[in-house]
Amino acid sequence: MLGDVRPALWAVFAAVLILLAVACANVGGLLLIRGNARAHEIAVRVALGAERRHILRQAFAESMIIAVASGAIGLVLAVTLVSVTRTLAPGDIPRLADISMNPRILAFTIGVVFLTTIVCALLPASQALTANILALIANRGRTISGGRTWLGRVLAASEIALSVVLLVSAGLVGRTFLNLSRLDVGFMADRVLAFTVPVPATRYARPEDHRRLNDDLLARLSVLPGVRHSAAVLLRPLWGRVGLDWPVTIEGHTDSIGTSAANQSLSQRRAAAVRDRLANRGVAAARLRAVGYGQTKPRETNTTVEGRARNRRVELLRPCGGSR
Repeated sequence: MLGDVRPALWAVFAAVLILLAVACANVGGLLLIRGNARAHEIAVRVALGAERRHILRQAFAESMIIAVASGAIGLVLAVTLVSVTRTLAPGDIPRLADISMNPRILAFTIGVVFLTTIVCALLPASQALTANILALIANRGRTISGGRTWLGRVLAASEIALSVVLLVSAGLVGRTFLNLSRLDVGFMADRVLAFTVPVPATRYARPEDHRRLNDDLLARLSVLPGVRHSAAVLLRPLWGRVGLDWPVTIEGHTDSIGTSAANQSLSQRRAAAVRDRLANRGVAAARLRAVGYGQTKPRETNTTVEGRARNRRVELLRPCGGSR
């Protein structure tokens, strides 16, 4: 159901997990620093008779407030960004309308946020309660173990490693996108508008109906201001993989100027030139068939200069439905 975008979605999901891990490591490190800085305060309270469970309860309550506030902000941002993504994303992304907040992913993310916040808030308090109270009171300017705990070192190393992986991956993706933007696709892609026309199958069941609809649409589009050329195709260039092995008929046409024999030969040469050009660009020659029709299939009248110019053309058709 996801088509060819499944690997890309997995790559994005992995990047999101790495970013979540980096954020959790960053927040966890800040909470550890904050907890270690309060080690003297906790030692003084214990010396004055405060119960250890009250201190842990306070640390737990403070961590819960931070977790709930950050989770609520993240949830609002996630819902907003999902809506923005559905609005700005291209319409040919599979199941675009089904993109929403997944309950399992949401529960997993909230659980990770709460777990990181609670562990990194309770651990410094627990260490302060089990440390030498007199030493903490006497050395007010110092923190537990010189301000460095094993968890803090692990979080710092993990954050740096994951950040490097994420930055390198982002650089490779950016380089790939830049190379694709510079790729010669064989046609001019600027100032080109492509759109899809839904066709009711019951109303246009025969190939002749499709061709008549295409001719009518192209005739209307051609007279619009600013339109220089118009064409109807089944698949946009470089879109999808359907139809890559279909045979294609290349039809050459001319106007009525000259003899029928000369126009027939001219149209055949036109179709053959396009066929050879496509074969040189990598299209399998066995899929291409060039046919010249001369002046026998005009699209418009040959009595005007504009009509004759539009009759001098080359069309590419597939056998099923006669799509151009």
